[in-house]
Amino acid sequence: MSTPPRRIRVDVMRALRIVGVSDGPLKGWIRTEGMRAFGQAELEIRGVPLFLHPSAAALLCEIADMMLNGDRPVLVGHRVQIGSVRFQLVASEPLAGAAEFLAAATHWRLDDGPMEGMCATHGAPPPRGRA
Repeated sequence: MSTPPRRIRVDVMRALRIVGVSDGPLKGWIRTEGMRAFGQAELEIRGVPLFLHPSAAALLCEIADMMLNGDRPVLVGHRVQIGSVRFQLVASEPLAGAAEFLAAATHWRLDDGPMEGMCATHGAPPPRGRA
């Protein structure tokens, strides 16, 4: 009986480039370059404050690792949780001035969406007016 071929693990830190662009407060754009070479969508996070760029880059690397080396497929529309961070992968709309770049490859954006119930999860009191 033959064993299935072992899949080669992709070293995300070597295979990808994380690019950060900032145009003022809350206008940071952190994205991957290199996922397309593996047949995957590029990843991005928008509206990142400058001081959170390193954390956003680390999160993109974790998602890229899940997509390239994980046992289950990660698809647009999926809800993902890494530690206490929860988000959904959504198809990206072109950014002003970057439409040409985004047209060259499919991009997925990490979207935290509605945070209903997050206060209770982290032990904070609910917002006023809610019980």
